[in-house]
Amino acid sequence: MNTPYRLYYKEINLGDIITGDSDFPNMSGTFHSRAETDHETTRRHIHLYIDYCIAADSLMQSGDDAAWEKFIEKNEALFLDLIETDDWTLRSENEVIPILVPVFYQNNEVVWRLNSGL
Repeated sequence: MNTPYRLYYKEINLGDIITGDSDFPNMSGTFHSRAETDHETTRRHIHLYIDYCIAADSLMQSGDDAAWEKFIEKNEALFLDLIETDDWTLRSENEVIPILVPVFYQNNEVVWRLNSGL
């Protein structure tokens, strides 16, 4: 499919996503962050969330469930404002698609679900 979108948090353009495979209800693609300087605090927080996602996945892949659970328990609350919000969208020239919080992985991979509650 390889459809290009821009990933937004609220009105902040975070970068580009090129869609890839999907396995309903999950969709995936490749994320390329924008090197912008506006909304510095929010961007920094989102980049820390991306780092958190990658670290959590690394622990999950290692098979150390106890370490993964401890990591999630210690860190997830720091990002609840990003996780529990309806402020994420994918945008193209012709559409705005509400999504749930994206989950980021190594190699710029990202997975998301449509926010059907909106």
